[in-house]
Amino acid sequence: MAQKKKLPEPGKQVKAAARPSSLFIRVFENNEKIPAQTVTIPLGVLKLARNFIPNRAKAALEKEGIDLDQVMGLADQQEAPGVLLEVEDHKKNRKVVISIE
Repeated sequence: MAQKKKLPEPGKQVKAAARPSSLFIRVFENNEKIPAQTVTIPLGVLKLARNFIPNRAKAALEKEGIDLDQVMGLADQQEAPGVLLEVEDHKKNRKVVISIE
């Protein structure tokens, strides 16, 4: 006997799955659980925001092996939240995590 799916009660709103809204770049140092630095960029302005990222910050990302154009491409393709990229520098005891949430 097949089970019937339970429908929401009349008048109650059904929550849609939350779409990711921002790209996060977090820098963790010395194996800390709380990031030393966080950059949050709303997905709606990601392409525009790229023009406002200081050259020094872009250079730091490139130095860590992070290609901003590739990250933006991944963010465009990403439909579900999650980690896009995680880079660990074991000599400097630093980790950079780029995610969509």
